[in-house]
Amino acid sequence: MEQQELEAALARNADATYRDFTARLNPSAHRIIGVRVPSVRAIAKTIRDPHTFLDAFPSFCDPAYEEVLIAFILTGKLKDPQETILRLEALLPFNDGWGTNDTLCQGLTLMKTHPDAFWSYLVKKSKSQNPWDVRFSVVSMMDWYLDDAHIDRILDIVCDIDREPTYTMLAAAWLLATAMIRYPSKVLILLNNDCLDVPTQKKAIQKALESRRIQDELKQTLRMMRQAPGERSLPTSHPVPSR
Repeated sequence: MEQQELEAALARNADATYRDFTARLNPSAHRIIGVRVPSVRAIAKTIRDPHTFLDAFPSFCDPAYEEVLIAFILTGKLKDPQETILRLEALLPFNDGWGTNDTLCQGLTLMKTHPDAFWSYLVKKSKSQNPWDVRFSVVSMMDWYLDDAHIDRILDIVCDIDREPTYTMLAAAWLLATAMIRYPSKVLILLNNDCLDVPTQKKAIQKALESRRIQDELKQTLRMMRQAPGERSLPTSHPVPSR
């Protein structure tokens, strides 16, 4: 499917009200057509040859947010880990927002079945100077690697990454809150460790308190940590999106 044909299909499913709503959420710097995600996924299914589409996509002129989502969805359908990594290298430059990033990560199911094939790649991306590469690494680890074999290394990586960019900090906090479900003791130790900055610590606690999968007893401990005397005098970060 060529770009002109794809844009026509997206335009037929566009909704100006939804476009304006999505733009306010700031999911990407790409222009937004205004197509709901279920419709984007349905259009992606009509592409008969994902490989040909992915070959052509990097040369698309000013791709829309929804076109980037389709490229990322199709990447998640690939069956070979090495090909997937090659495609990621070509496509990650188009990853520029939480919407593109998190759609890509949640579709990479090969990371679950072939974790060793992707692990070193994710570690490399966690050290990138591009904050969206770092978010890609952190969210992928959260989605597919929170297990006994990787949890300690992941927590070390969260401490080591540059969490200054807002959406990198939010990804780190999101991972910590999710990891707390299976590894509460490990995460609590980290939350009391000097390696974490205050905004990440506070956001991780907030997201854990919002979770329905964390027990009330643990939430009470987190509330006590949040209200600890030593924390009250620390500066509060500016409001940031929940993701």
